[in-house]
Amino acid sequence: VVAARCRLKDFDYIAPLLPYPITQYAPASLAYTHIADEIGALIASHPRRQKSAQKKLLAPAPRLSGRDAELAWLASARRGIFVLVAEDGTGKSALTDEYLASQSSISHTFHPRESSRLFLLAALRRLGVLHDARTSDEELGRMLGCEAATRSVLLVLEDIEAMLAADGKIVDRGLIALFDALLQNAGRCIASSARQLAPADRVFVLDMGPLAPEAARALLRQRGVRGAEADLGK
Repeated sequence: VVAARCRLKDFDYIAPLLPYPITQYAPASLAYTHIADEIGALIASHPRRQKSAQKKLLAPAPRLSGRDAELAWLASARRGIFVLVAEDGTGKSALTDEYLASQSSISHTFHPRESSRLFLLAALRRLGVLHDARTSDEELGRMLGCEAATRSVLLVLEDIEAMLAADGKIVDRGLIALFDALLQNAGRCIASSARQLAPADRVFVLDMGPLAPEAARALLRQRGVRGAEADLGK
């Protein structure tokens, strides 16, 4: 959350630890910037523990906890569009990352007010598919869907709620064409959304819900958090 939503150039204690240049991160809210500022102040007030704090701040996530049923659901996703629905921070990305460990895939996370066009262009370049600069979003989506299905490449699209209308229907023309082409050619896509999608043929939706309390406690222990059982379960 901190890495994706803060003005990271303001925080020298984070910048050296990031895998990508600062310019690749777009700020979404000053509220997250204030949180990062508080973290920085706390680290600075304990200079002897600064190095260990920096390592823990952006440490790799522990093994997925409490999502065995959801992981099995993804493993059964042979052909079609499969959508994980849950609030932000519930574990959609962690679940997808766990599943993708042994998959050939192309992934993208959509930002608010972003259309599908940039993703479609980048994915087609990655697959080596040529196209005209004036090609419409619908045609780009169709091309990518056909190519991904033919090559058995799994497409992973996170945060597609930006592409939904108030009633949950997909309104982005490129994404609609992409899904249609995947379904027509026995392709496969895993998507995630913080909002419910309107029912659609061959689009399978799993409402993840929050972690079970015992799984949440296990996750905190993996992170090195110590405390009473009752406190860890809150």
